[in-house]
Amino acid sequence: MDFSIFFNDLSLPAPSEDKAYVLLFDAFQGILHLNRDDDRFILYFDGNSLDPCQLAENFTYGDFKNRLYDEQEIDLLSFLQEIEDKSPFIDYISNERLYDLADLAPYFKDRPYDNRMDIFSLAWLESGIMLSLAS
Repeated sequence: MDFSIFFNDLSLPAPSEDKAYVLLFDAFQGILHLNRDDDRFILYFDGNSLDPCQLAENFTYGDFKNRLYDEQEIDLLSFLQEIEDKSPFIDYISNERLYDLADLAPYFKDRPYDNRMDIFSLAWLESGIMLSLAS
């Protein structure tokens, strides 16, 4: 089974570096434990790299991966590197799906994400899962 996971940066920042680390670590461990023999996971995010994304004050996604390395969480780090390789989504979408995306225009009046609907639209189009931090 294919799982399309979309990183919801609108759920950020977490209140602290430690909280961001624990929340994201637990979320990715949960995804890793879902993995079965033929499953394929793809993590999409808005941009060429998620590394500069601020998870908490002075703590980025790149810092999160460095901390995984420092704490010898090599299996999880390898899994993340494997599932990140199809971003940004727009670079891998077919022309037909791009037309479908252009027709999709969600709008939520007076919501803080009015001008940031791209990640929601992509997740909707792909029947994806939004990965949000409960921050």
